[in-house]
Amino acid sequence: MSQRDQTTSSGRLNGLHYSFGTSGTGHSFTWSPPASSGSQNQLNHAELPPEKRRRLNEVQVNFEAEGVAKIRLGEGMTLDFTSNHREAKKKLSDVEAERDQLLQRLDETGKSHEEALSKVKSEREESIRDLREARLLYDRITSASRAEMAKLQQQLKQAKEDNEKTELELENAEDEVERSTIGSLDSMDTEISPLVRTIRYLRNDHSKTLARNNKTIANIKKELQSSRDNHRAVSGLLKMRERELEACRDHNAKRIDGLREFNTKYMGEIGSLRSKVKELQDALDKQKEKTIIEL
Repeated sequence: MSQRDQTTSSGRLNGLHYSFGTSGTGHSFTWSPPASSGSQNQLNHAELPPEKRRRLNEVQVNFEAEGVAKIRLGEGMTLDFTSNHREAKKKLSDVEAERDQLLQRLDETGKSHEEALSKVKSEREESIRDLREARLLYDRITSASRAEMAKLQQQLKQAKEDNEKTELELENAEDEVERSTIGSLDSMDTEISPLVRTIRYLRNDHSKTLARNNKTIANIKKELQSSRDNHRAVSGLLKMRERELEACRDHNAKRIDGLREFNTKYMGEIGSLRSKVKELQDALDKQKEKTIIEL
């Protein structure tokens, strides 16, 4: 019992006073043996043995799990509250069973929410990993294409420089021939033959070199065009992957919005369940207090 719910009993000379209840309200009764009339059949309390005198003033109180069940006053009076306590205990058991069921539903709803949230997080992390891998692949392909294009451009530049150098040598040789023709015919006859051979050799070598350079330039242009085509294909593939990732991102956003709506509904249901549990707990407390008051 709380401090407000008090039960007191006090023995009086040849009698008994008993009171119980809550603050402000309560019940009490007093029992006294019949007054002594001097009759021979009247029981004289002072002349009884000690064990009987104690039994007349004895108050026996039995406690069960939910409070007082029986109160015995003396030998001839017993107050029995067993049926009331049995009914209260049954109601209490029903309320506790309903409370346990609501708590179980609350736990199941929480687990379902956590599983859905974990699944969405896993899908989102997988999408992020795919996007990162696609970006790394794009960076590697772009870097390799740029390096190859730079190499081909360097080769083309070197071929142009070799061609210009060959043309310059030919022009110098022709100038040398022209300068040599100014001399005498005799010296010209003796000198012109090696110069002519040199010119022929240079022209033949120039033609071969030019053909090789043209072939090299054509091959370089083909390789450059192939690299550009590969770059376009990779760019198209990356754009397609970006569109797929964007669609996946939109799908995930819709899923997240759905989860947020589910979470809002879930929180509302939790609030409702908690309110109901609180109402049941309050009803349980009131029922306990009412049972104690009735006792």
